[in-house]
Amino acid sequence: MLEKKLYKNSSFFTAFPSADEVFVSEIEKEFLLPLGVYHLEVDERKHDVLLAIPIGNEEGMLGKSNIGEFCGETWLTYSNQNGKWALDCSVRDLESFSAMRGSAHYSYASTREKFLKAGKIEITPEHGSDPIQFELFRYGGLATNYGNWFSSDFSNSVPFMLKHISGKESEPEKAVTILDSDGDEYLYLGAVAASHYSGELLAFLRFFFNPGKQRVMVVHEFS
Repeated sequence: MLEKKLYKNSSFFTAFPSADEVFVSEIEKEFLLPLGVYHLEVDERKHDVLLAIPIGNEEGMLGKSNIGEFCGETWLTYSNQNGKWALDCSVRDLESFSAMRGSAHYSYASTREKFLKAGKIEITPEHGSDPIQFELFRYGGLATNYGNWFSSDFSNSVPFMLKHISGKESEPEKAVTILDSDGDEYLYLGAVAASHYSGELLAFLRFFFNPGKQRVMVVHEFS
């Protein structure tokens, strides 16, 4: 599927869910911002997949070190537990998000309030220019080894496979399929800029979902 941009809620995507409804505990509310629920159908099963933004520290880093699938400097995972979502790693493994937490939550709350009224994320630039509408999510497409999300730290810590891209079989750019420790595949869902939801955050986010484990991996990418 080619990458497509989504600008409003649809039958398969609901933006800005309530944190109380999607997170297991106050810990997740402190460290993550819920951007949307992706209503996904895989192998005739329906999955309501939470997409959430890790706040990160001042530099956008997440984990203190690269400890495997569940946590690294630029990635982390969270899993579905009886309909709500919980971090897979301990908060002891994460950087302190305290410097960014207050401003990130404030900006997110302001954006959420505007979205719930207007049904879109839109800003009006200075100098009277036309409003700019931001996408809620870019779904589909491929995550390839040419993106800087696929760093040496990531590829040395998380199992993966490289697959040929149709029409580019002879080229070095390959599609990346992430694997868990049991060899089960993560599906690539899509991406979005964190700043669309909270202007304080700079990372571009790539989301992957493991249907069997009901687990989401989010990876930070920086330009």
